[in-house]
Amino acid sequence: MSIIINGYRTKENIGNATFESLMKKIKHAIEEKQRASYIGLLSEEVGLVTDYYVLNYITINEGRSILDVAQERLCQRIDEATRSGSENRYNFHIGLEYMPHKKRWYILIASNNDSLAEGILDSVSDLEKFVTTDDEDNQTEEQQKVWNEIREKYTQTLQPMRQHFMVPLPLNVHADSLKFQTVQDRAFYQAENKEYSLIFQSLTKGRAIPPMEIMRYVDEIAIERGNASHAVNVQKNLSQLLVMLPNLTTELVTKPCGELFKKPTDEIVTEEEDDASEEQPEE
Repeated sequence: MSIIINGYRTKENIGNATFESLMKKIKHAIEEKQRASYIGLLSEEVGLVTDYYVLNYITINEGRSILDVAQERLCQRIDEATRSGSENRYNFHIGLEYMPHKKRWYILIASNNDSLAEGILDSVSDLEKFVTTDDEDNQTEEQQKVWNEIREKYTQTLQPMRQHFMVPLPLNVHADSLKFQTVQDRAFYQAENKEYSLIFQSLTKGRAIPPMEIMRYVDEIAIERGNASHAVNVQKNLSQLLVMLPNLTTELVTKPCGELFKKPTDEIVTEEEDDASEEQPEE
């Protein structure tokens, strides 16, 4: 079920020709916001794929680049989230409802991705924000009156004009437009991730966790995180990772992996290690 995020209306009365021009501006604003969100997520994915590859968590065919694999992984997540209507930042679907009322056009935006939908039409100069039907506590008396009129008009006699925006996958993104994370940030993430994984393995012993029990294990991990040994192990991991992980560059992420560097074989040492070797998925 889509959630109404924003409401807008035209600043003044506009004719059909002006409205057609407005729709083009709206389309452009949405596509630009989708593109910016895509680049942000792809930048994160490039960092993860690089680090997973260097740390031997995954293997990559020598002829493929890190960017190739990251783009493929991201597109799959976006496609799955958008098709299922998931409430997360990988759902790129945006729905609009256009409703003419008393010489103005009122526009509602429906999305399950708060970060994508928030302020998505703020750059369209012909529009102004107007409080949505989901925010009645903050509406003025005039706004409540307008929305009540619109509800009555479009639930009983008319249907709003609807428009849906999806993102074409994959987007054509040049590596120069990516915002690479620093080695320090990525190393700290991987250092903590290593410890969380060990804690989770010790708690679950490889058992599948039913959805209703996930929070219980999250709480247990949070408790373990407060132990002194956790901080010691994270710092030990961090020191090694700062040496192992490379700086991200356009050249590194776009070259075939076979032309880059030899993957280190030394594993991060912690007090607890899982003796069972796991088969590496090939990307």
